[in-house]
Amino acid sequence: IEGFAAYKRLGYFLNKKPQSGTKISLPAPMGKFSAERVSVVINGRVLIQNISLALEPGELLGILGASSAGKTTLCKVLLGIWPATTGKIRMDGAEMDQWPERELRSHIGYLPQEPELFEATVAENIARLEEVDSEKVVRAAQQAGIHEMILQLPQGYDTRIDHTGKNLSAGQRQMISLARALYNDPKFVVLDEPHTYVDEAGFHLVLAAVDALRKKKVTTIVITDRSNLIVNMDKLLLLKEGQAIMY
Repeated sequence: IEGFAAYKRLGYFLNKKPQSGTKISLPAPMGKFSAERVSVVINGRVLIQNISLALEPGELLGILGASSAGKTTLCKVLLGIWPATTGKIRMDGAEMDQWPERELRSHIGYLPQEPELFEATVAENIARLEEVDSEKVVRAAQQAGIHEMILQLPQGYDTRIDHTGKNLSAGQRQMISLARALYNDPKFVVLDEPHTYVDEAGFHLVLAAVDALRKKKVTTIVITDRSNLIVNMDKLLLLKEGQAIMY
């Protein structure tokens, strides 16, 4: 039953008609972001219903809610990872699907709830498996506060992560994933519970990274229940069963 349900969900995402032609390049965004009456329905199940929000460049939004409230689903829709059933999502006025995919990736950063690293070096993971720009990789690691931690690994930035990722702790994987989200100075960043696996020292690094994003005028969304992070947000969105009960 679970396998059949998974197959149907895959069909929902894969049975989309590919768009023909080459999309025109758009100017680098400033970070203005909005969602207009966004809903997600899969197999008759409503995951997100009628969510609207608006962020000016550099604003920070905190998303709160109980487990299964729809927080992670909303983030994936806002990033264009999942398609919205209804509604529009815009960055600097352009809908997300108007951006050429490669350009869009360079302007956004994402730290998923479960940090996943690939069977590659630390540097290659931070560089999102593209050609490694050493200066950008080190800068992203410094912004995440883990440059010294990486240098202490057996081969530093050239340390290879195995296919299970078990040669690093969960906290190390999460902080490397944070550096990956900050790579190439994105203008829109989404952090899904960036403190799940880190200790108190790591949490302070997350706080510092979020504060640095604010100072650099990077529009940022953070899913969190930590009061230390909530008090630094410009706006808050409280979700319950896929609906906004407070914004």
